[in-house]
Formats: sequence, C-alpha cells, structure tokens
Amino acid sequence: MSLQALRPGSLFAVCRDMRRAFLLSLFVLCFGGVAGFEDMLKASIQPHTGPQLMAFRAVPASLRRGEVTTLSWAIRGADWVDISWAPERNPRGHLQSRISLPIAGNLTFRPQETTAYVIECRSRTGEQCMAASLTVEVKY
Repeated sequence: MSLQALRPGSLFAVCRDMRRAFLLSLFVLCFGGVAGFEDMLKASIQPHTGPQLMAFRAVPASLRRGEVTTLSWAIRGADWVDISWAPERNPRGHLQSRISLPIAGNLTFRPQETTAYVIECRSRTGEQCMAASLTVEVKY
C-alpha cells in the first residue's frame, strides 16, 4: 500500500498496528517459544474500549495579538472533558482551566501571547484518555 492510498487518519492506525506486531515479536524472542502466542495475538487486536480523543484542533493555530482562535474537540467513550491553558513562556501561576465540558464542542479564545492548551477526558467509571496538547502561536 502506498502512502498516497491511505485515507486521512489511517496512517495512525497503520503505525499503531506495526507497533503492536513489533512488540509481540519482541516478546516471543525474549521469552522463547510461541506458547500462547495465538491468544496474545487475538487479544492484541481487540478494539480500544476506553475514552479516545478523536479530534483536538485550534483554528487558526497562528494569529496576531487580539485575534480570535477557536478550539474544537471530539471525544468517544468519555463523559467529561477538561481543558487547561497557560502562556507557553511563563506557565507557572498562569494556568487556567475549564472542567466538565461536553465530549464534543468548541471554545473561543483571544490569546495575548503564544499559549499551550491541554485536553484531558474521563468517564464516570474513572477511565481517562491520553492527554493531548496544542499551541496557538501569537505573532506580534
């Protein structure tokens, strides 16, 4: 399969599957033998059932001071989303957050300097998704 034939988002899935295959091969080499290897292979290709971050973006991701950016997100399998942000150069003491946001939505910001945004999600059962971050660059 050529890279041109991949659909958007499928490159991540290909890399994830290659990583799984590599780890399984490494396990067999390290622990010798293939006893239970088929069961491990079946278990390794089960779909992820916990919360998953499907999209997190800022539009525009680069702007001039005083302009507006919109953060949008979509999560699957979670109940709440938390977004935190702080200036990239001096985050200490400047961290702000919005918690218990819906699993899909958007927020509008007017950053005065380059700002880092972090998204986290969680479910009622305590499961969490991997946090992700993005930066909105403010040009002077």
